[in-house]
Parts: sequence; structure tokens; C-alpha cells
Amino acid sequence: MTREQELEIANYQDAWSKLYLHLASAADREFGIDGEPLLRAAVRQFGIDRGLAQREKHRKAGLKLNMENLFGHGDLPGDPRFRRNKIRLTSQERFSETLVCPIAEMWRSMDGLRLGRLYCEEFHHAKFGAYAPHSQTNLSQTLTQDDSFCRFSVYLRPGNLTPEERKEAFAEFDPDFDPAKVQPLEPVSAHDGFTMLCVRIIQNIVVVMLDAYGEKGEACMRGALRDFAEDFASHLKARAAALNRPFDRSFALANTPLDFAPDGPGAAIWACYDDPRPRKLFEEEFYRAFGVPFEA
Repeated sequence: MTREQELEIANYQDAWSKLYLHLASAADREFGIDGEPLLRAAVRQFGIDRGLAQREKHRKAGLKLNMENLFGHGDLPGDPRFRRNKIRLTSQERFSETLVCPIAEMWRSMDGLRLGRLYCEEFHHAKFGAYAPHSQTNLSQTLTQDDSFCRFSVYLRPGNLTPEERKEAFAEFDPDFDPAKVQPLEPVSAHDGFTMLCVRIIQNIVVVMLDAYGEKGEACMRGALRDFAEDFASHLKARAAALNRPFDRSFALANTPLDFAPDGPGAAIWACYDDPRPRKLFEEEFYRAFGVPFEA
């Protein structure tokens, strides 16, 4: 991976980190403790959506639905700024420590660790549980609560599964399993992977706020998307200046994990959802404030 590619991935990750916090912070300011259950539910649904999509992709490829494949065949490339102590990964267990997390660092810089902690409390259990419904997730320490690292202990025990579920999860319980028949998975590009993250978090948070608060919720989410656009534009302008590059269409396209056209990579993700309102709000508010579509 080139240094330029690493910087692009960092910008994609920073875009998502900022996007979540702007949406969550707007809801928190406007609706307070009454809105928190909705925000938590939206984060859980975001995790469920990702877990189910990954599960279905792995199932179609013929992979066993276990811990080794959940974490070994992820749904997006990793940000090279992460630093992890990978303790153990087997079909039944994943033990690891996250020592450096650029998401937590971004949220800390934005005074958003409380809402970051909310995310950590809800997302991981939801995603891992959607992929492997009888898995157990223990996240005893997190950087978002100022611990020195995040400690993940995730289990999938055959004894918690039915005979059919064991067969689906573990090769040793499936006498007909032939690893040679497993289809290779095409790696997800960094841009498309983070596009997926951005679309899914917008969809899930915006829908619950619109459903619960109507026009007030819409105004809140519109403001959050405008604030995010202005913040991320400033972020990218600074990155471009540091690289002695113009902040133009070419730089924005390469460093923004958000579609500049209706038929871009995010179209298929938006199409997974029946409710078109979040996409409409995003297209109306993000581009207006971001200063795009950078006419070609």
C-alpha cells in the first residue's frame, strides 16, 4: 500500500468518524436523554445491518459462520493507523486488544468520547451477534472511556448451538464440508467499504429521528449533515494544503467516501432500504454545504 493510499483510507475513516459524531451530537443536543434510547437503537441497527450483510456474503461463498471468518474476512479494509495486539483468533474465539484507535482519537479531539462510548456499548455486540446469533461479546475496556486499550473477548461455543447451527458454523460438525468448494471473496475497496459505512449510519440514525420527532427531527438531522459537510470540507482542505495539493474535484473524489453521482458505489447500499428520506436529506444538505459536485 502506498503512502497516498494510506492517507486516502485515513480520510475515509475520518469522514465516517466525523459523520457519526455530528449526527449523534445533534440528536443529543436537541433531544437529550429522551433521544438516547433511539440513538442507541439506531447504532444497534447499524451493527445488525452490517453483520447480516457480512453473514449472507460469507454464507453464499460457502464459508463457515464462525469467529475466524467473521474477523478474518471483514467488510472493509482496516485503517493502517490502528494498532492491535492480536492475541488469539480461532473458529470459536477472538481475543484482541486495540492499542491505538483513530476513531476514538477523532472523537476525543471533538469532545465526543461520551457518545463514542455509547457507540462502543451498542455496535460491537449487535454486529457480532447478527453474524453469529449465539456469540458472546465481552468488551470490558475501551479507549472511549479513557482505558489504555480496548479489550475484546468474543466467543462462539458449539454447546450453545443446535446441531444444524453447529454444522453451519464449524467444519468439524459438517462431514460434507469441502474447503475446496469455498468461493474466494473479492476484497472490498477502501472507498466502497467506507461508502457503505457512511450510508448505513445515515440511514439508521436519520430514520429513527424522523419517525420519532417529525419536522423537529428533520431539522435536527439537516443541521447535522450541514455541520458535517462544513467540518469535513475544512478537514480535507487542510489535508490538501499539507500535501501541497489543490482542493479540487480530483482530490475530493479520491479522499471522500461519499458519492458524487446518483449511480455511485453507495447506490446499491441505499437500495437495501425502503425508506428514501435519509438519502434525500443527505443529497440536499451535504453537497450544498460541501461545495460539490465540483463541476467537471
